[in-house]
Amino acid sequence: MFLRSLSLLGFKTFARPTEIRFEGGVTAIVGPNGSGKTNIVDSVKWVLGSGQARDLRGKKMEEVIYAGGERRSRAAYAEVTVVFDNTAGRLPIDYHEVAIKRRVERDGESDYFLNGARVRRRDLIHMLASTGLTVDSYAIIDQRDIETIVVCSPAERRALLEEAAQVRGVKARRQEAAQRLTELAQNLLRLEDLRAEIEPRLEVVRAQATAAREAAEALARLDVLRGSIVWEEWRDARDAHRKAYSQAQHLERRLLEAREQAQTAESEFAGWRNQMQAAQDRRLARQSTLGRLRLEVAAADHSMELAEERAESHRALAGALQREEADNRTQAAAASALGDQLKNEISSALRALEAVPQPAASAPEADPHRTQQAQRAAEQARRAAATAASALAAVRTRREFLEQQVGRLQAGAEAAQRIPGAEAAVAAARTTARAAEAAAVSVARLRSELEGLESLRGETIPGLVRLGDAVTAEPGYERALSAVLGPLVDAYVAPDDESAARSGDTSGAQRTILFPYLAGGEPKPGSMFHHVRATQGYELVARRLLGHVVVGVDVTIAGVYREPGLLRAGADPRVEIDARRARLLDEIDNLAPAAARADAAVTGVKDAETALDALRTRAAGAAGLDESLRLLKAAREAESSEAARLPDLERMAGEAESEAAAAARELDAQASHLAAAQQAELERARWHDRHQDLLRQLAAVEEDLARHHHAADERAQRVAAAANSAALAAAVLPRLRAEADAAKARLAEAEQESPGEDEEMAEGARRLVTLEESRIDARLKAGTLEGNLELIRREAELLAARMEEIRARMPDGVAPEEIPGGKAREREMRALEKRVEEIGPINALAETECRELEERFDTLHTQLDDIAAARGDLEQLITKLRGEEETRYEAVFGAVAANFHEYFSQLAPGGRATLRHADGDEGPRSGVEILVQPARKRLQNVTLLSSGERSLAALALVLALD
Repeated sequence: MFLRSLSLLGFKTFARPTEIRFEGGVTAIVGPNGSGKTNIVDSVKWVLGSGQARDLRGKKMEEVIYAGGERRSRAAYAEVTVVFDNTAGRLPIDYHEVAIKRRVERDGESDYFLNGARVRRRDLIHMLASTGLTVDSYAIIDQRDIETIVVCSPAERRALLEEAAQVRGVKARRQEAAQRLTELAQNLLRLEDLRAEIEPRLEVVRAQATAAREAAEALARLDVLRGSIVWEEWRDARDAHRKAYSQAQHLERRLLEAREQAQTAESEFAGWRNQMQAAQDRRLARQSTLGRLRLEVAAADHSMELAEERAESHRALAGALQREEADNRTQAAAASALGDQLKNEISSALRALEAVPQPAASAPEADPHRTQQAQRAAEQARRAAATAASALAAVRTRREFLEQQVGRLQAGAEAAQRIPGAEAAVAAARTTARAAEAAAVSVARLRSELEGLESLRGETIPGLVRLGDAVTAEPGYERALSAVLGPLVDAYVAPDDESAARSGDTSGAQRTILFPYLAGGEPKPGSMFHHVRATQGYELVARRLLGHVVVGVDVTIAGVYREPGLLRAGADPRVEIDARRARLLDEIDNLAPAAARADAAVTGVKDAETALDALRTRAAGAAGLDESLRLLKAAREAESSEAARLPDLERMAGEAESEAAAAARELDAQASHLAAAQQAELERARWHDRHQDLLRQLAAVEEDLARHHHAADERAQRVAAAANSAALAAAVLPRLRAEADAAKARLAEAEQESPGEDEEMAEGARRLVTLEESRIDARLKAGTLEGNLELIRREAELLAARMEEIRARMPDGVAPEEIPGGKAREREMRALEKRVEEIGPINALAETECRELEERFDTLHTQLDDIAAARGDLEQLITKLRGEEETRYEAVFGAVAANFHEYFSQLAPGGRATLRHADGDEGPRSGVEILVQPARKRLQNVTLLSSGERSLAALALVLALD
């Protein structure tokens, strides 16, 4: 494969389109410093997929775009195209000419094109890797690359040979497959964890779903049975509706008959009522005449009775007036006697008034103003003494309160001094609790991880121990132990040969059982026995298996085990799982004591916080202790002052009360003298009032006598008038009697005119009442029938509505007549209700959740099967790629070594050179050493040669690689 051309546009200093063609032979590009020669090399690296700006002598990828100059603005993008001659078919593509183009915008977007078609960078690099045409291959040799070949590590030299053998792509695929295998192992662990988590939950949800289905079936059957009861209700309602409908038709017929009877009765009643009305009119006319005559008779009788009563009244009035005259004379005599008695009493009152003594001379007057002043002074003194006593009591109370407050504040101050110690105790308890809680959380996490690891391990056989539990590798030696044990990773360990013999089972799968056996000598220095931990009692097993395997000789830490005729490489995850399990058990044992103290630590924190809160509560008011002491001292001083002033105030109050008492006695003596004078004056006034009262009574009696005399004269005149009126009334009585007798005769004649009319009217009234009762009965019967018909119709409507309501409650899709009724149905319903009650509350979403979990569980099984199959395919692929890689590498290694010797002998006549496998970072034969023997010198490493000899060796190696 040859390079044909290189086209640049906007790349670094190539602002204009530039094409460089490469013809046959060697093409050299020369020019002064700064002309852009190195930029051409950078463009080749860039178009072949370089992704690091520092490989292109820049800081960021945007710097590869032309930045602009004095005559040209900056470019918007950079583009490089390289064309290869693929006539030999080195590139796996069906084109004789292959153009690779890369384009980058200023926004950072980068695109790759293969013969004009957009491709991914990964696909492009994978295609070029098979030809050795990559950025870091020997196809592009930069400045100082010769020296780099000399001083590079053995692993880097092997990479050059791998590039020459075109195994980089194979190695990349193998590494990618190994990475995918690791990811599959991790995914397998995660899926196993998910399956272990889902499986118990699935069992629970399945049970819940079964209970839910059973409850749903029972409830559905109950609904059907209840529907049969509803059907029976509907049938009863239907029968009642039919009965009501027939009753309504019967009542309609009876209502028509009742209405006809009511109409007939109404007609008869109307005719007879008209006849009764005519008879009633005739009777009313006769009764009107009789009434008029009776009124005349009554008027005559009344006039006669009135005249008789008037005559009798006048006679009675005359007698009453005569009696009043006698009474009047009696009252006049009594008034005259009373007047004489009053005159005698007036004389007695005058004599008593004259007998009342005159008042004595007045005593000297006392000064009431002075008495009032003495009383006010005594009151003020008593008030001052009471105020002082009250102030003393208040001061004493304040002093007692302050003493109690000071006591509390002193206790708070003591509590405040203890707060720092309590806070320190709380902090220490919290630290202990956090440590215990962290230990408990760590133990729970470790136990969870340990349970996950236990689920990945195989079955456990009673009496036997897994070899991974008895022998555990130290950190970093898991791969080496896995390589040494090989198929014995799944072996079991027994305490002795008898236990091993008993546990051997020939009927089942193959099983390897180890037991302690003393064989061989002491373990070799540096053997794997010194890098594992063996459980007590199984040291001999570890010594027999690992005592002869020396690390670095027979096995590498990377996991490559060699013995004559055998090479075993790679790591078994079961060994790592066993090692991880042992470490987890150790960590759990170390953390278990601290985790066990978690509850006690939490209780200690609560107790310490409670004590601290109590101290803070008690110390809340300790800041005012000094102020309270000052107030207490002031209160005590005030109490002493008030106690000293109170006796003086009480003495002054006693003296003021004595003076007020003396002034009050003088004022009382004067008041007694004034009271005696006032009593005599009152007695004189009383007799004077008595005399005046008697005079008024005498004047009233005299007025009564005069009134009695005047009334006697008037009463004599009225007696004479009453006698005259009685005589006139007696003269009118005969005429009035004659008029009354004539009116009675006319009334008797009118009453005898129609003697049988009353009987006829009575008979007609009875007939009318009978017709009225018949009419009312007919109306009531029709009304009753109408009400009953309305009720029956309403009942029918209600029954029809009930039928519709019951029909709506009937279960769909079930024929009610298919369900037997009676006690069998009741027993079945009770049994179903009891079963629903036994099932209890159900999870309505259990079936959905069960289906989801089953689908998820099936998906996990499918994924696990897919991962197992993919794991096997990847392991086969890795083995195949490793074999292909080793085959290609060994073939090229021999050819390069021969070419290297040939070229070096030509460049340095008399010398020879060769290549030798060496240990690298990945184990034995993972590196390459360059051994050179210049003329007349011994064979030695290239790094020990002079600079010129190293350059010749490096040049010979480059030519050999080509």
